[in-house]
Amino acid sequence: MRRLFTVCGAFVSAVALLVGCESLWVNYKVPNPDSCEAPGYGCSIGEVCNPATRKCEPISTTLLDLSTDGDTIVDGFISTTCQGPVSYACGANMFCTQAPLASPPLLKLHAISESDIWAVSSSRVVHYDGKIWNTITSCGSTAGFVDVFAASNSDVWIIEGRRVLRLQSNAITEIPIALNDPNTKLRAIWGVSGKIWVVGTGGTIFQWDGSAFTAQSSGVSSNLNAIWGPDGQNLWAAGDNGTVLRYNGTTWTKENVTVTAHLQSVHGASSSSVWVVGASSTLLRWNGTAWVNQVLIPSTNMLSISVDGGNNGWITTQSGELFRGTGGNWMLHYSGLLSRPNNEVWSFGSNSAVMVGGNTKAVRSKWNGTAWNDSMDEPMPSPRAMAALSVPFPGAVAMGQGIDGNTYSISTDLTTIGPRLPIGNAGWVGLGMWIDPAPTGSRLAWVVGKGGLAYSLTGATWSPSTTSVSDDLSAVCGTASSAVWAVGTDASGTNGRVINWNGISWSVLSSMGLTGNPLYSIACANGQAYAVGKNMQMLGCTSASCTLNNNSAIAALSGQTAYAIWSTPSASGAGALDFWVAGSGGNIYRYQTQPDKATAYPSGTTKTLRNIFGKNHSEFFVTGDAGTVLKWNGTAFSVVKTDTTASLTTGVMLPSGTSVIGGASAGWLHQIQ
Repeated sequence: MRRLFTVCGAFVSAVALLVGCESLWVNYKVPNPDSCEAPGYGCSIGEVCNPATRKCEPISTTLLDLSTDGDTIVDGFISTTCQGPVSYACGANMFCTQAPLASPPLLKLHAISESDIWAVSSSRVVHYDGKIWNTITSCGSTAGFVDVFAASNSDVWIIEGRRVLRLQSNAITEIPIALNDPNTKLRAIWGVSGKIWVVGTGGTIFQWDGSAFTAQSSGVSSNLNAIWGPDGQNLWAAGDNGTVLRYNGTTWTKENVTVTAHLQSVHGASSSSVWVVGASSTLLRWNGTAWVNQVLIPSTNMLSISVDGGNNGWITTQSGELFRGTGGNWMLHYSGLLSRPNNEVWSFGSNSAVMVGGNTKAVRSKWNGTAWNDSMDEPMPSPRAMAALSVPFPGAVAMGQGIDGNTYSISTDLTTIGPRLPIGNAGWVGLGMWIDPAPTGSRLAWVVGKGGLAYSLTGATWSPSTTSVSDDLSAVCGTASSAVWAVGTDASGTNGRVINWNGISWSVLSSMGLTGNPLYSIACANGQAYAVGKNMQMLGCTSASCTLNNNSAIAALSGQTAYAIWSTPSASGAGALDFWVAGSGGNIYRYQTQPDKATAYPSGTTKTLRNIFGKNHSEFFVTGDAGTVLKWNGTAFSVVKTDTTASLTTGVMLPSGTSVIGGASAGWLHQIQ
């Protein structure tokens, strides 16, 4: 079992926006009666957290796989026969989910190379091509995928419950296997020398000889959980009750080992150097003559092991510890990763390895020779707002809710992830964010949200700032450190609100157009703020007041609601601006300051549109409900495909030119070129 991506860094804007590394987990020592997966909680010593029930179980009596049956964990995928032509979730020139909010943990993986990796969760099959993890959408399971073996990049074997599946030339077929006992379940698969072996419960072993599966006698009735070997005359299988079997090309024989723990993984450097790990820190080594039992501290349930030819590699565990092997010597490795099961690891050498695992979500990690780097899935908050970032790396900063429901900020370029910073008290929801591109004081950024609360980033801490209003503030922007505006609507959703920060304090602006006109979005340019909301109307605001922009060209949009506004220098130049406004019914219009006019544009959709972002007046995106993404090319809007039907409410174009979009229910998506 194994994982992939993240680098701790500083999220800095001019000086330092984020410093250090944040973790969602605190030592797995504080029990939580409701959910042992809640950040800051876990299980007492001697217990493990069961991701299926979210309850703590004693290590001594747990049935937590450890054997990874998989059929108790289902993520809502529609069951299919998992046969026939293969289709993938993500293709070229579309936005694809890279940090899903509801994926189950990946259980097993098999790597052909660092850019050709296959993995399975309980209900999906995924492939990594060096850039993205792509799901085979035409192959889902409720019986539970449990293992995968890639004989080549065009010949992949998968076991699912009692079935063996083979993926060849983008089509999946079921390979018949005669499991006479209806209670038998398959648990592991391995191939070598043109043959495939599967093992399972009750001592089950089958061999594929190129044309059919044939049962082989194991001589045991214990469940077999793992199999590995360098060639067809040297294979080992490991299972429950300290069972270790060896195959010599003809027969399987039981090995003489002195342990009784359930064994979960077997891997080796050669036929004379084989390693087996299991429950209660069980570590066995075959040295070519005898099995040697080694003791590792702390005591934990070990889930997988992978070594290279020099016996350098990794051991992963149920509770998140990692052990690093150097020349066959093992030591506890403090990685700084989230504390969660690391289900399987694959070592490519001393400077490269991958792992898969997680709790309720899929997490992938990569070893670069110096540090383990996490994927985005668990540490990234569900984004509600994003902004471009250039220091300490070209990327984006985002604000949203973490898996614990609390609001955080984080910086990322989709491979590098900066530390998470908490914002506000537990349960508070941030709605809008603005990053000061050129801070002149200690305040580097603002976040506003529910209850009229505002927080400014000073150093590496989000500190509260009194606004004197209790309305929900939905958006914030600025033209300078001392010229910041936030907009929102009252608790009844009836009236709008605009407040201004002058560098010292917040003040409430009085204006025409606020009564009966809730506001949802704001853009700042040329020393002013421009707010939109009900009836697609636009307010222009100074630091003292707002005035309603009455333009007869948008009168036809009365009754519609604007949820997004974005400004860019106009093609006409001379300080002119284009303001693009989008909202309900798929309505979009452009307001030009020179000449003073508004023009409606067909969008090709009737979905509610929630956000606008991009590069310039001739290249930007509009996102909205049902996974809607539109691209403006300077002349017209066209639809860009996505792999989600969730609402996309925020987005940003990174300095690299890569576009990233997301939403509170959608996770993170980026465009695949």
